[in-house]
Amino acid sequence: MSDLLKRLGIPETKQQPASKIIQDREGEVLELPVGSESQEHDLDDESKPYVQRRLRGQEISLELVKLKGNRRAPEYAYLMDKMIDENAEEVMLLFTTCTVTLRGRNLLPLFRGIKDHTIALIREANPLYDVSPKPVTFISEIIIEDKTGEAGE
Repeated sequence: MSDLLKRLGIPETKQQPASKIIQDREGEVLELPVGSESQEHDLDDESKPYVQRRLRGQEISLELVKLKGNRRAPEYAYLMDKMIDENAEEVMLLFTTCTVTLRGRNLLPLFRGIKDHTIALIREANPLYDVSPKPVTFISEIIIEDKTGEAGE
């Protein structure tokens, strides 16, 4: 095959692996597609509960998308504290302007991404349509409370 490529003037390229193994800050081993660290993720892909960028740099804001389509994007710079319950079913984010509560299932990977400022978007989904396997992260509710005490969308 390489002789044919040479005769046609096509440079021979080496086969790249489809994925590579990395270790995140928590020591968790991850398998990422090659090139994923420099690819832009589609923030409008509704099949994903959250969008995370790894090895690309920190996100500036955290876009929260409610089921009805309302969006809010508090800045990571104003994130003062973050907590997760022992069952990984509720995450609370304390911003200077609001408190965000995320409810769902298997929220630990999401929590770690928020801690590292690599999560760009979190999307609320209708729990009636949850057909994903149990270990997959699922966000059933996003509650945003302004510091004035009013619940926001």
